[in-house]
Amino acid sequence: MSDYDPNHVFEPVYFLLGVKIVLINHHKAVLLLRRSDKVSRAGGWDLPGGGVDKGEDPKDAASRELHEEVDITSDSFVPVDTFHTLEEEGELVTIGFAGIIPDKAVVTLSWEHDMYEWVSEEELDDYEMPELYRNLIQKSLQLVKSA
Repeated sequence: MSDYDPNHVFEPVYFLLGVKIVLINHHKAVLLLRRSDKVSRAGGWDLPGGGVDKGEDPKDAASRELHEEVDITSDSFVPVDTFHTLEEEGELVTIGFAGIIPDKAVVTLSWEHDMYEWVSEEELDDYEMPELYRNLIQKSLQLVKSA
């Protein structure tokens, strides 16, 4: 018997799309950004990223957000994972990217962040951040180790 229901009414699903980028230097340290008092979760640690604009390719959005937030120009990253969360603005699906970059100092932080750190895997537990970010960081580090 078929599961087809001729009376089914399709309801479109709407969600916001975001990106987060795990940047890893050649020391296997991850770039973390501390959120400023001008944004939610002030003082918490974050990864570069943000929303994908309508019609924008997610990888292009990741490059744009990276440039806007830390003044690093790169598109040398790959998708690692996706996650779904419920936010005040609605449902959010985020694509997590990972990339290895040469050692660089962060030149300019956006107003969204007031500090940055390059953090080793062993130091990650010392930084307050959402568990989803920790999982993305761990998957990204595993990808780098296996490459």
